[in-house]
Amino acid sequence: MSQPKRILFIEDDVAVADMYCHELKRHNFEVDIAADGTTGLQKAMSGHYDILLVDLMIPKPDGMEVIKTLRGSDGLGLRNSRIIILTNLALDDKELAKMDHLIDKYLIKANTIPSKLIEEIDELPATPAA
Repeated sequence: MSQPKRILFIEDDVAVADMYCHELKRHNFEVDIAADGTTGLQKAMSGHYDILLVDLMIPKPDGMEVIKTLRGSDGLGLRNSRIIILTNLALDDKELAKMDHLIDKYLIKANTIPSKLIEEIDELPATPAA
């Protein structure tokens, strides 16, 4: 099956996390939640996740630092995990271009209802075999 099964959602807003997680679980994804960057890093490094959903505006460290830490300076870390930014922080084209080698998708929460998130996940290419 090509659809990812395990998702780590790094999100500090409980209501937002609940809303998206409900839909993800309805589509048979296993979802773990981390409410801050430190917990997100620990979970991401200690378990295999097919997808990491990362809000940029999370506490200690912020989502951008989490992504950079997980992918590494060469962008090759966690090659078997897809990273999707799911945030309300608008990045301009220049900022997004700097992140291009680190992320697989960039979504704005205000424009991404839960069913749309499922569609975006379904469009992701398969990860390389571990």
